[in-house]
Amino acid sequence: MSMTDRKVARVVDGWGRYLKRLYLRAKIGRRQPLLFLHIPKCAGTSFRALVEAEYRPSQRVLSYGDELDFSRPNETFLREFRSRRNEIQIVYGHLSFGVHQVLEVSPYYATIVRDPVERVVSQYRHLARDLASTFYPLISSGLSMKDFVAGRYTQMTNNHMTRILAGPPIDGGFIDLAPELLERAKSNIRRYFAIVGTCDQLEDAVREFANRFAWRNHRIPTLNAAPEAFNGIDDLTRDVIVEHNRVDIALYDWIKTGGTREAEAVCNQKSGYWSHRNGDGT
Repeated sequence: MSMTDRKVARVVDGWGRYLKRLYLRAKIGRRQPLLFLHIPKCAGTSFRALVEAEYRPSQRVLSYGDELDFSRPNETFLREFRSRRNEIQIVYGHLSFGVHQVLEVSPYYATIVRDPVERVVSQYRHLARDLASTFYPLISSGLSMKDFVAGRYTQMTNNHMTRILAGPPIDGGFIDLAPELLERAKSNIRRYFAIVGTCDQLEDAVREFANRFAWRNHRIPTLNAAPEAFNGIDDLTRDVIVEHNRVDIALYDWIKTGGTREAEAVCNQKSGYWSHRNGDGT
């Protein structure tokens, strides 16, 4: 191929990708907004940078406070959302399944999950360096990771991923092993999630989002990561984390072993445009 032919091929390819992006954006614009559940310590801050790069401010809504609290949502926030409803393409933040009912939109979700032990370790380390955290004084005074998790100071270290994906919290506080919670999360994923990516295959997840939603950028930055090296945890600490996150571990294993495989058929049958990325990257 001559140099001229290569230049022509690049131009044609560029226009093809541009037209595809316009087509997909037009289709997406007619859908309900995507509801992205940013599970803490699951690469959400890095993913948020992509969202802010791909969508104009008028097309995105970020919620990291209590604006969309199930019991007492912020009415001013909701009025602003409704006034922009036709333009909004993504709602993103520390949200739980069920937020579609608060927003009065269809349940069209996506999220990124992480190995539960790694996530809890990262959560503790984040709280240990966050001066604004309620738990910073406790941890800085010497409370170990093992004792922090065993002490049940926060639900963030107790099956937190499953709680978020299952929906509104179950009465009774901390739940170590609850089959109904696990099954509810699985059912929600099967029926209502377009994409469930994993942190260990993050590049695959980003490519899936890019292909599905016509994103220009396929590369994700590394943000909000711990600045210092980490030498790992001892066996006793690991055992405690496992004991208090058995439901998350079961859910994560289900996702990683392709348990979400049937979601594609369910979503395609119900909506005509949903599909699902299998947790094992296939």
